[in-house]
Amino acid sequence: MEKSEILLKLEKVLLEKIEKAREVYQSAYEYTTKGDVKSDGKYDTRGTEAGYLAGAQKKRVEELKNDLNQLRAISVEVFSSSRSVAVGSLIELECECDKKTSHYFISPSLGGETLEIEGVSIQVISQNSPISIASFGLDQDDSFELETPRGVKVYTIVCVN
Repeated sequence: MEKSEILLKLEKVLLEKIEKAREVYQSAYEYTTKGDVKSDGKYDTRGTEAGYLAGAQKKRVEELKNDLNQLRAISVEVFSSSRSVAVGSLIELECECDKKTSHYFISPSLGGETLEIEGVSIQVISQNSPISIASFGLDQDDSFELETPRGVKVYTIVCVN
């Protein structure tokens, strides 16, 4: 499975999120600058709230652009078997409790997306996720424990790309 395909799909997701956030920002900004937002009394805060929303959406657009730049900075080289888990790694983990394997891509910031590539489901996790933190610096065939709501689970790193 090609890491470049994962990066391209994530870039597409981020570009869509940036566009949606820009649209929301533009809509909120236009609402605050229109003449009909005039206050109907001292407790009418529509204009103020719209201004806060516009400011927050502008900040969100900038954060998403930063995420995109970080994603584009990830190397697409294939990791050798001696490489340790790091940001940009595609890892395959096996949970010792049920012997199921799962695939994770460690992103600099974006998490929560699931990609389907070559019939394999890949969960995108951020570098701050519990699995990322527990696996950083480990190599293929290393194991680690992770505290979950259902108790401690032991994972083995099957593959690092």
